[in-house]
Amino acid sequence: MQSLLDIIGATIIGGLLMITMFTSMITIQENNTLLRGEMQVINDLEYISNLIDSYYMDKIGYELPGAMEAFPLAQSNSIWFNTKVDVGDESIYLVKISTGPEETGLGYPLTIEWAGMPTVGPIYLGAPIEIEYYDVNGNVLIDAALVAAPIRANIRSVQIELTVYHGEYGTDTMRSRALVFRKYFPNLAI
Repeated sequence: MQSLLDIIGATIIGGLLMITMFTSMITIQENNTLLRGEMQVINDLEYISNLIDSYYMDKIGYELPGAMEAFPLAQSNSIWFNTKVDVGDESIYLVKISTGPEETGLGYPLTIEWAGMPTVGPIYLGAPIEIEYYDVNGNVLIDAALVAAPIRANIRSVQIELTVYHGEYGTDTMRSRALVFRKYFPNLAI
């Protein structure tokens, strides 16, 4: 009888250990999936911000003809600027970076366009891109004033906020992160 009780006790303890082990394995897999999603969001943020910051905006104002405006359009969710894009290409291109104001089922579409090249995007963001414009003294230039070309000529830097997500948009599986970065334009005359 004692050996039967020992066997039953060992079975119960072994079963509890197995349940604990399986639960731990499931938790590890869930955490791994979440971490992969977080890493994807971080990689996407890095890629998109580098694309905008280092590739397109690096040469704003560089060797622009005197009569050419650096920023033909400056709004909170859209920026148009004249720039040289590729090293060795002496052409000046009008680059348009914007998000649509309307949310689609996949998020807010970010597009990057420049003359003669295929449109980059849409890249779906978790929120519309937000752009603030600053003058040489670091003062914010308000949207209503940016309609006028003389005020846009005062732009010396921008602050851009991007919100990237991973997972299914608008559900509990969606993970999003925002990145705010500033870009100063040293090529613009002061």
